[in-house]
Amino acid sequence: MSHFSIAKKINLFQSHVYEEVMKMFTMFTIEASSSAYSQAPDERKYRHISGAVMNALANIALNLEGETLMNDLLVRLLELFVQLGLEGKRAAEKSPATMKV
Repeated sequence: MSHFSIAKKINLFQSHVYEEVMKMFTMFTIEASSSAYSQAPDERKYRHISGAVMNALANIALNLEGETLMNDLLVRLLELFVQLGLEGKRAAEKSPATMKV
């Protein structure tokens, strides 16, 4: 097996791990955000790890090399921001206790 094919496999593996980590971080962040609006205690999962996820995302951003990877992360963070806004809006519309201004 050539050095190039080994490097390519390592890059594919790293890319897959990065994708899975980002999916999990997105899920944790959205679930934690949604639980902030919930009155049910059983729906308050992931709230305790949202700070750790933010730290991990900051560390990922600090260690990314290359404009392509940085742009990919920025797009993912923008998508996450939009998802959080939409989730907050849905939760506010469902919650009778939320006062609208």
